Amino acid sequence: MTPNFSLLTGFLISGVIVLYSYKLGFLTFSGGIASTVVGTMVLGLGGLNWAIVLLWFFFSSSILSKIGEKEKDRLNLLWSKGNKRDAWQVLANGGVASLLVIGHKISPEPIWYFLFISTMAAVTADTWGTEIGILSKSSVHSILNFRKVPKGTSGGITLPGSSASLLGSLSIAVLGILSPFAPYEIKPETIVLVTLAGFSASLVDSVAGSTIQSRYVCPVCSDITERKVHCNQNSSLKSGWKFINNDAVNFICSLFGSLFGYIFFPARIFPEGIFLLKNIYFII
Repeated sequence: MTPNFSLLTGFLISGVIVLYSYKLGFLTFSGGIASTVVGTMVLGLGGLNWAIVLLWFFFSSSILSKIGEKEKDRLNLLWSKGNKRDAWQVLANGGVASLLVIGHKISPEPIWYFLFISTMAAVTADTWGTEIGILSKSSVHSILNFRKVPKGTSGGITLPGSSASLLGSLSIAVLGILSPFAPYEIKPETIVLVTLAGFSASLVDSVAGSTIQSRYVCPVCSDITERKVHCNQNSSLKSGWKFINNDAVNFICSLFGSLFGYIFFPARIFPEGIFLLKNIYFII
């Protein structure tokens, strides 16, 4: 299959999926455009299993976002984003993954795929943790000092949310490594490394959300919010860096997913890792 035909196939398949997702309310119009671009790159340049991993993240996260929608809509008055993914959210979660697919196309080495699934494990862990954690009835604690914080606070963690993060990362690891369509053969024990990389990156996301993400104070209702405009009034910066919003924090999460994947790459940790042309065997 020629590169142009692969990209065309990726574009057509991605377009159909995006159109269906748009009608289901998973995406905004700009999110649909960005998703088509990311999907075309991943499916057209990567292949079937690269796309399967991406789709699992997208659909599982979108479905989870619809659970407890009324409660989440109430909190969306404070959050900077709603449940529909716009272009910035799509690129924050899928931009790094797309670049890794391009890297693999230029230089087909197994580490690119390992970094890809580690990155997807990270954004899945972060998203699952947020979508489940926000519905938790248990107390929310800051990841920095474990003091109680209001529900929906960036950097706040709960036991159900953290468990969901771990499960989300694990789901990507299992799918990326054990799928019969995986481009490389990797020993199942490596699932632990991918899961650890993704979950660790989601913790970095929480720390970044607690420290550098911008928070504002509404001059009307005095609520702490991520929105620059609240109650039709400009909010005042309370903490964090003005240019670091939730999308930037999610992008940081995906970058750290790649970084931890690189650090945990089995061939780096275990010198006896063996690379054989089309297959990669990790001896642990």
